[in-house]
Amino acid sequence: MRPFILLQLAAILIFCSATAQQYHPFPYGNAFWSDYNHIYVSQVGYFTEEAMYFASGKDTTIKGNTYQKIMARSLSLQNKTGYLPVSGGVSKGEDYYICAIREDNKKLYMYYRDTETLMWDFNVNIGDTIKQIFVFNTYDIKNINAVITSADSVSIGGVYRKRYITTNSAFTLVEGIGANGFPFFYGSYFSHQGGEPICYTENGYTTSYSSTYPCYYIHPYGTPTGISNTAANKPASIYPNPFSNQLIVDANAAQIKLTDAMGKVAITQLGSNKTINTENLPTGLYILTLHDDSGNVTERRKLIKE
Repeated sequence: MRPFILLQLAAILIFCSATAQQYHPFPYGNAFWSDYNHIYVSQVGYFTEEAMYFASGKDTTIKGNTYQKIMARSLSLQNKTGYLPVSGGVSKGEDYYICAIREDNKKLYMYYRDTETLMWDFNVNIGDTIKQIFVFNTYDIKNINAVITSADSVSIGGVYRKRYITTNSAFTLVEGIGANGFPFFYGSYFSHQGGEPICYTENGYTTSYSSTYPCYYIHPYGTPTGISNTAANKPASIYPNPFSNQLIVDANAAQIKLTDAMGKVAITQLGSNKTINTENLPTGLYILTLHDDSGNVTERRKLIKE
């Protein structure tokens, strides 16, 4: 019995090692980041600013390069006697454009204010120095000279990704995402609104970055008030990633399309809440696209077939 158990353990370790070594790209669908900020304005009161960031699922072409639009959804809670608790709710306005990103050869680029900046290069090794980090809320480039000292893997959004530990105790680099699991942030302190990241959610899995504030979801502008803040109202659920013999798509979609890295359609299905048989697909990178009744793209997600 003992040799059999040892063989099982060895197999598990080999699988985990292989999973950690495989690069996982930026999550373009069914993923969002939440942060908050406390602002006090004299003679007006206390403001709790909440924001959600997510990929729109829509491409845009800028100077010959194809980018994914990053959108934001926010709300502000005002109180005269003190800060109201972070809780989520319904957005106070329409979703708004933040920036555009693209990924090429494990490099994540951001296009912002008519300038493309290399945010993260995941072609790094132990001993390499990360020289520049884009501080989004101050529109500046900061040299932190963080040296990578070690690497391990960490579960982000239910997927194990490679993580690089550096000489800067407040900074770790997570593959396919960015600093401490956030693509547009420096360390865990700054964001577009100057707030503090709370959590990252992907496929219903939440990775928390705060021991004080709960993760929340902001519903789109115009959502009826009083709607419950449950997973049923959150983006489509698409899992697992990486996948092997089947792929689960739980979404309100009229059409589900899976294409390979060359753009060739591999699978097309009508309707939502589908279990897709992917057993005969070759391994590699795929793009899952969801369409509504009018043919508009509602979700787009990079997936990997193992």
